[in-house]
Amino acid sequence: PQYNTINVDTTGDIETLTLDNLKKYTQYEVRVQAANRAGMGPTSEEITITTLED
Repeated sequence: PQYNTINVDTTGDIETLTLDNLKKYTQYEVRVQAANRAGMGPTSEEITITTLED
């Protein structure tokens, strides 16, 4: 399967993230993993989302 990694640098807590340039009416699987000075955290469970038709 094809996948892309998006790195987001933040200061403080972040609770939402908008993914841009997704294809219309397409299914995506999304996982999240946090990192800090101590290293990488565990990967979240995968969720499946479907973009809107328009």
